[in-house]
Amino acid sequence: MLTSDIYVTGDWSNTGVSRAGIYRAGNWLLDLSGAHTYDTFLQFGGCTAAACGGQVDQPIVGKW
Repeated sequence: MLTSDIYVTGDWSNTGVSRAGIYRAGNWLLDLSGAHTYDTFLQFGGCTAAACGGQVDQPIVGKW
């Protein structure tokens, strides 16, 4: 883990159970399977640093 990692929790697979995640400079590492490992890496839209956000951006999780 990096010192800049931000730990998040959320119901990533809509099962009613919150699971762990890490937000890292515009990328998300998520435990979708519930196996207590980060089994999914998401980078949205083939982003560049400018498109995904900056180093000071904060993630917001919720049921949208």
